[in-house]
Amino acid sequence: MPVDIGSWRDLRSAEETVLAAVREHRYGAQLFLVDPPRFLSEAGFRVGGAFAADLRALPGVRTNPARAYDLIAAGRHPLCRMSIRITTLGLPHGLGGLT
Repeated sequence: MPVDIGSWRDLRSAEETVLAAVREHRYGAQLFLVDPPRFLSEAGFRVGGAFAADLRALPGVRTNPARAYDLIAAGRHPLCRMSIRITTLGLPHGLGGLT
């Protein structure tokens, strides 16, 4: 059953499932870092439109070229030569009203 992610609280609640999806894909960490909502959607999560926009507006995401995701997925981006491992989403308490 797909997990709905429409807020920071939802993302934090789904952290283990998200991290498992990242680990399952050869370049999952790179894809997640470049375009989190697209990666989550392609991994079977349902990401709310407003929250997807929030994720895309993050400083490290909004500067990525649109083509980067497809190049990574095809194994042709320079990031594919890097070993990247995500062990936590690092969502601090208080982010987006989290406690």
